[in-house]
Amino acid sequence: MHLEKVSWWLALSRLFKLKQTGLLVFTGLLGYLIASHWKIDSRLLVLGASLSLAISGTTGLNMFFDRDIDSLMFRTRHRPLPAGTFPPGLALLISSLFLTTGLILGWHLSHLAGLLIFSGFLIDLLLYTILLKRRTSFGLVVGALAGGMPIAAGYSVWSSRLEAPAIILFSLVAVWSLAHIWLIAAYYRTDYLRASLPVLSVTAGEKTGVRATALAILVYNLLVFLLWRLATTNFIPFVGSMAFSLPLLLQLRGYLHSGLKIYLKRGFKFLNPLLGITLLLILFSLN
Repeated sequence: MHLEKVSWWLALSRLFKLKQTGLLVFTGLLGYLIASHWKIDSRLLVLGASLSLAISGTTGLNMFFDRDIDSLMFRTRHRPLPAGTFPPGLALLISSLFLTTGLILGWHLSHLAGLLIFSGFLIDLLLYTILLKRRTSFGLVVGALAGGMPIAAGYSVWSSRLEAPAIILFSLVAVWSLAHIWLIAAYYRTDYLRASLPVLSVTAGEKTGVRATALAILVYNLLVFLLWRLATTNFIPFVGSMAFSLPLLLQLRGYLHSGLKIYLKRGFKFLNPLLGITLLLILFSLN
């Protein structure tokens, strides 16, 4: 019985993709702290609960609607729904309850924060997963916008409006999300072909997907530079971002010249921590 409970909770945690969800919640909390310049009150706790529930619910609903294509891809076929370790109907119910509760908490914090969190859900589930993901490679660009909503919502809880730094932070997370999924799609191109998903590396070739990733990283660093030039931060976040981006770009260049995917695998070592480190440096370098 104990092992069954452990397996159930493990399947539930995988349904909500806790690592990805945790990263997005983390960006939302940092957005609040950046806006408040480290001032903390009870709204931060409510924000964390709202984002955790809303993002988990949205993720679970995504898993529900994508369970057919997840079963076709080696990278995703062991997820709870395609693997049969969690009932789809229960996943739909729990995810819907989590999402609804999270949205209510967000609306209670502020109407703007609630609207931003709700927009993230609509973009991710309705526009990306249901309408665009299986039809066009442009869907990823739209889907990446959802990734920037938590940090914008967190910022708005304190500021009550979307200022220039909030828009840059939103764009920063969205661009990183796009670079990340483009690199994943290039590395696992065969999986995406098997599932007939029209990602850029499938429709235009792996190298095009990698070039797009490199372009996104350049835009990412431009956004960090803008925060410095707008006097939101000092120069340290830009230096830190470049310290991870330059070796990443070198790995992408190595792949473009050789075609060896080991370069893409090495690239993840620099891309994965880039966002979190940049945001922490921004938080600790505010003017």
